[in-house]
Amino acid sequence: PGSIYLDHTGSTLYAKSQIDAYTADLQSHLYGNPHSGNPSSEHMADIVHQVRGTVLNHFNVTNDQYDCVFTSGATGALRVLAENFEWTKGKSKFVYLEDNHTSVVGIREPVETQNCEAWCLVGNIFAYPAQSNFSGTKYPLFWISEVKKGEAKLCPGNPNSCNWYVLLDAAAYVSCSKLDLTEHPADFVCISFYKMFGFPTGLGCLLVRKSAAEMLTNKRYFGGGSPAGYLANCDFFKPRTVLHSRLEDGTISFLDIMALKHGFNFLNQVDKSMVRIQDHTFSLAQRLYRAMNMLKHHNGAEVVKIYSHTDYTDSQTQGAIITFNVNRADGSCIGFNHVLQLAASKNIHLRSGCFCNVGACVSMLNLTPENMKTIFQSGHSCGDHIDIVDGKPVGAIRASLGYMSSTRDVDSLVQFIKESFLQENNLSAEVNDEVYYDARSSVSDSSKALTLEKIFLYPVKSCRAIEVSFRFVKQWTLCETGLTHDRMWMIVNDYGVCLTQKRENLLALIQPSIDLEAGTL
Repeated sequence: PGSIYLDHTGSTLYAKSQIDAYTADLQSHLYGNPHSGNPSSEHMADIVHQVRGTVLNHFNVTNDQYDCVFTSGATGALRVLAENFEWTKGKSKFVYLEDNHTSVVGIREPVETQNCEAWCLVGNIFAYPAQSNFSGTKYPLFWISEVKKGEAKLCPGNPNSCNWYVLLDAAAYVSCSKLDLTEHPADFVCISFYKMFGFPTGLGCLLVRKSAAEMLTNKRYFGGGSPAGYLANCDFFKPRTVLHSRLEDGTISFLDIMALKHGFNFLNQVDKSMVRIQDHTFSLAQRLYRAMNMLKHHNGAEVVKIYSHTDYTDSQTQGAIITFNVNRADGSCIGFNHVLQLAASKNIHLRSGCFCNVGACVSMLNLTPENMKTIFQSGHSCGDHIDIVDGKPVGAIRASLGYMSSTRDVDSLVQFIKESFLQENNLSAEVNDEVYYDARSSVSDSSKALTLEKIFLYPVKSCRAIEVSFRFVKQWTLCETGLTHDRMWMIVNDYGVCLTQKRENLLALIQPSIDLEAGTL
């Protein structure tokens, strides 16, 4: 209650009615391992078959056109593709956009071990996202047909000599937009279900066009029910003929798959049309974009720097994501970790960093691969506390919207930025001038004299501040590290690990107090 949740691209929220329906289903039925062959097993197998059909139907295709291979998530789907695609040694090519999720770019490693080529655009596969998880940019779905027809000129020389397959990363796109695979028949599509309706996590799928299934024959490992037959005492293995049975090693997460039924049911109850969900979330993103652009410091400088390829006028080219950094009046950037932590203290949930999309991050922030390589080699790693290097941001803040988002969510974020970072006068400059003047001379201009009325101490890192008013306290001592008792303590967990707001947002609700006479915290 009271939370402003703006990380729907990370994971959207699940509904109470959705979870209630799922738990009621578990409590009223007996579900067994679908590989066992007993009555509860057969019942579960029927439901898994039904859910595969539901998934395909959601994307307007049938099981005659596509197969649905369940995986541990979108990343798992991409790994299944990378490890099973029939790469031709020294000939196959893997081409991808710079603006791609880490898990897509990671396909190049097994490709390069086969002495094939992995090309970044600044049997072959062209991979691109339907929607950037960094900026929300939507890339044209008609690229699918252009690539397959050889019109994209991805292959040097004679384009007709190259047989291209298209991998569409739809994980970010399908949470708020309609994907019609009959109209745009990508060969391989990766999906993450918790991004669509919040639950279950750890479950995704690889949708494989039946005409491309012949390329997934490079299977080396087999496990569980994936073989049709094998022998332990000699090198004999016969794979199953049905694609999803061949690629799904071990027991599938059948109770989570059953939960998908309730997720899709809820999605249909909320809104019968993904187009309406797209219109709703885009209108909120547009509202946020326009409100942020209107925020100006006293000198006219922009408070918010938005990273986008569009001006948020068309839902066909822009998704419900706003990625930004916050600037001071002098144009310098405020570290995104500071913004994230301050937002957390107001119960506003955002995400910061590069969002597992280093390519878009480097491009949008005008960094270079050499910059990032130097930063990584100096000890920086994705997700750490470093946010500003040589005065430049090495990441950003992302606000992403979902079908349950509201104008209140959007307006609360704008109000937070306005109250926390907008400089309405030149007070800070006057303070700097005053300090600099006093450092040179004991004479000061009384018309500019400032009075310090109170200070705020943070004795416990990541917890609330203690207000010290000089109406009651005449002085406060300094020590080698600054104000006495400021940031002197941290809270640790059972394993001795120091907690921060990045790990535990509830720290922002803890109010410390100090008794100077008793010497207690």
